[in-house]
Amino acid sequence: MNDEKPKIDSMRQNVLSAIESGQIKMRSKWKYVTSTALLTVGVLLIALSLLYLASFIVFILRETGVLFEPGFGLMGLGLFFASLPWILIILSIIFVFLLQIMIKRYSFVYGSPLLYSVLGILIIVIAGGISLGYSSLHQKLLPSENHLPFAGPFYRQFNKRPDNLIFGVINKITDTGYKIFDPKAGEVEVIVSPQTQVPPEKLFTGNTILILGKKEGAIIKADSIRKLDQLPPPMEDDQMPPIMDYPNHSQP
Repeated sequence: MNDEKPKIDSMRQNVLSAIESGQIKMRSKWKYVTSTALLTVGVLLIALSLLYLASFIVFILRETGVLFEPGFGLMGLGLFFASLPWILIILSIIFVFLLQIMIKRYSFVYGSPLLYSVLGILIIVIAGGISLGYSSLHQKLLPSENHLPFAGPFYRQFNKRPDNLIFGVINKITDTGYKIFDPKAGEVEVIVSPQTQVPPEKLFTGNTILILGKKEGAIIKADSIRKLDQLPPPMEDDQMPPIMDYPNHSQP
């Protein structure tokens, strides 16, 4: 104990000398509180913006049908990566690193490896983005998009389905394929060839399907067809068919 006292006195003297020489400057309490409050607000704003971007990416991937493209094999996987909203993804990555830099000032993060803190942020953002993306958040925002600054153009810019991707409900089975109703494209005729990859189960009127192929006007030549459980959530500008053309049950 007696051996430690000279060391403590020496450290105290060094600190006092550094303060007197101007190497260490005292900060007033209100400045510390203000800077901490501003840092906390900044962290919250960045975190909320990051969660919003992540959920919006999940939402538009679902709404446009891009999320289903990997199910079409290698061709669908290539189209999936080509259709990703890379601008939003890059912006989200920038926000992740900004958030990581900001939270480094907190004691529970300070000194931890960069990889751990970045992975922690990514896990929280991905989990939160998926939860919010599958919630009704963006569906509730869409009807009021014209009343929110920049919301309308923002949603319209990224809410674009690839031209070679169509999904809808089968209204009629024809000799060459199907006639379906797509909420965005209206009535579309689907041409099925021997080369078309079709689901193993038989399709009936009332089934919801996703088609990958070449679209020419109101006709799409299907390369591959997948059966879906249901259509993605309807958007404000979606078309709705007459009830008689939108069956609620399957029939042979």
